[in-house]
Amino acid sequence: MTKKLSRRLQELQKKVEDRPYEPLEALTLLKETATAKFSESV
Repeated sequence: MTKKLSRRLQELQKKVEDRPYEPLEALTLLKETATAKFSESV
């Protein structure tokens, strides 16, 4: 049984494709989808 995702998380999942990313492209996508109110580390 899967949990229902919030509208915010559904929108973020639409931006992420299921494929390998180049490093710079991955960092750009990571910054676009960051939602925390603090400095996240990767």
